[in-house]
Amino acid sequence: MNLNLKNKIIEFGAYFMAYLLVIALLVIAIGLGYRGKYHLPSQPNCYVVLSGFIILLPFLIWFFIIFRKTTINNKKELTELVALKEKGIQKEIDLTRVEIIQNSNYIVIGNEIIINKYGEKNLQTKLIFCDKKVKYNYFFYTDINSENLKIYFGLNPKTYMYIDKENKRKLYLDLDFLNA
Repeated sequence: MNLNLKNKIIEFGAYFMAYLLVIALLVIAIGLGYRGKYHLPSQPNCYVVLSGFIILLPFLIWFFIIFRKTTINNKKELTELVALKEKGIQKEIDLTRVEIIQNSNYIVIGNEIIINKYGEKNLQTKLIFCDKKVKYNYFFYTDINSENLKIYFGLNPKTYMYIDKENKRKLYLDLDFLNA
């Protein structure tokens, strides 16, 4: 299946679920007796409230599935990171000798900013550094511009890079001090 078509289908499903949520909440409110700002509430209608909850049920199931997948993926990434820190090759990196290249991760069309797919206006940052004869490229996303990154790296000049022993392309650069 075409990746672009798949993304459009997923996006359509997300919008459909959002509309379904709004409709279900409106049906529940009407069933509970809400009739508007200037009208007194009437007696609740149990059948309409039940219909609202039935309409709400697919949204709750979808939300639970997405939440569960996200939680499982986050736990998996965290365990892989901990395993990489424990079993990987640890190298000390001098951050003052790192080359910083940033690309904006959003598009400006006219005066309108088109936000990236993560819903954030941030910068794709590439760090280039050499260790003996090996050149490493490390990518991450941040909202800190390159000048401020140089200041952070000047304040914390040393950090560690962890490299997987089997797969040299799998690496992690410890930049936790940027989150503080």
